[in-house]
Amino acid sequence: SLTHEEAVSHRDCALGKWLYSRGLADYGHIDEMKVMETEHEKLHSVIREIIDLKHRGNDTQAETRYQDIEALSGRIVALLKAVERKVAH
Repeated sequence: SLTHEEAVSHRDCALGKWLYSRGLADYGHIDEMKVMETEHEKLHSVIREIIDLKHRGNDTQAETRYQDIEALSGRIVALLKAVERKVAH
């Protein structure tokens, strides 16, 4: 389970810590890394929005936005796999 900071900050979660410590430094020349950084920032933006919606009692809107998390997560995983393939060759 994520802490609140990990959930809302694109720099404090495990992927963010890796991206901003070694990931971009080591692999920033790979196009997918910059796209991943952007998608990752969007993911945390949506998470913050969902938390805000839930706090305001807008559960239906929060559930709708949750679908965006699934799509963003899928894109991030695909980008990670693409980077992994490029690094392996």
